[in-house]
Amino acid sequence: MKEIDIDTSSFNSIKTKIIDMTSYYYKGKSKINELQSDIPKEALNYNIEEVIQKYHQAGNKLEEVNNNAIKLAAALGDTSLAIKLNQLSQITVEMFDYNNIKEEGFTPQGYTLINGNIAVTAYSKEGKNSRIYMYNGKTGKYEGYIELTNTAHVGGITYDKKENILYVTGSNGKINSYNYSIISKAIDEIKKSSHYKGQYMINLNDQQTNSDFRNVLLSNNIDLDELINNKDAATCYYYKDKLYVSTYTGSGSLIAYDLTVDKKKKTITANPTIISNDLPGAVQGIAFYHEKSQTGKEKDYIVVSRSGALSRSELKKYEITDTGLSECKGTIVIEQKGLEGITITEDGMISGIFEYGNTKSLGINLSEFSNSQSSIDEKATDISLKTQGNIWPIKEEIKRTIQAIFSENN
Repeated sequence: MKEIDIDTSSFNSIKTKIIDMTSYYYKGKSKINELQSDIPKEALNYNIEEVIQKYHQAGNKLEEVNNNAIKLAAALGDTSLAIKLNQLSQITVEMFDYNNIKEEGFTPQGYTLINGNIAVTAYSKEGKNSRIYMYNGKTGKYEGYIELTNTAHVGGITYDKKENILYVTGSNGKINSYNYSIISKAIDEIKKSSHYKGQYMINLNDQQTNSDFRNVLLSNNIDLDELINNKDAATCYYYKDKLYVSTYTGSGSLIAYDLTVDKKKKTITANPTIISNDLPGAVQGIAFYHEKSQTGKEKDYIVVSRSGALSRSELKKYEITDTGLSECKGTIVIEQKGLEGITITEDGMISGIFEYGNTKSLGINLSEFSNSQSSIDEKATDISLKTQGNIWPIKEEIKRTIQAIFSENN
């Protein structure tokens, strides 16, 4: 592996170029070679795009970087140029591995960012309390989990940074709201403890050890079952001071809640507005982004992830209008089944996690959406997901009936 020593002034120049290159790489723009020509030739004797690609694959080796040297390497077998020079605030989505969730017998569902770190909700098929698994946003390293006070499916999670509140989908159409300042304080205290071994476990049920947990759950009136009969909250997303909630079954619904938070009274008052009852079925995740055109016109978009156990996954893009949602502005079919929660970064990267098989997260750029006519693959996937969305409530009703009969007999 070839190594090159670089003085401080050259390093600063190259670092700027690498940041620019990585930005273009994320946005799907082909200006790598143009930027590469500006870097001092004595420092680069290899293809810089290959370096950046290998950076994306080096997530499990971030801690092996030698902090005492600046190395530019062609092979990048154990270190990465971009890791060393770029120090991005977020890990690339290809790095993020959440296999430990499945190894512990839990099923990943919701996905969000909390102050730059990654949070993944997961439920237990064995009836254990659901969890929020936490990962370092710079390294992807697993840090610990938060045990919730219920066994819900927890299909969605989102974070209100202004109020420092976590919203997590619960059971029977409810959304649970947590005072995250209490949770983060507990995490910080564990990390400062002499007993801390690199990972933590926060149990919100343990109110005797930590009396603050008595105030962690904020009361709210967010209840889809009352607003839309027989529909549960599948996922949620906080965007522009509103909480958006969507459903999974049948023709999907999208509801926006205006929120009034009173932490002293431990209450949140939510006023709902139904944005649409025409979302496609089988929605697992939603994410929003804002776009400003060259003419100055501003638009808001929603991307929905759809999946089921019997087919490929899918992303669909819609514009949010004054009257609801536009016609679909593009579809991307994903071969891997089980796409769940998604989020969109400022540079247009859609990342998400999978329930089945894959334990590396999705990485797709917004530029990959096309307004072209639906392909046969897209139509076939649409039909399959719509069918699964319609079957789900029937399946759940049968399961509830069996459980009721079992309970009566015992």
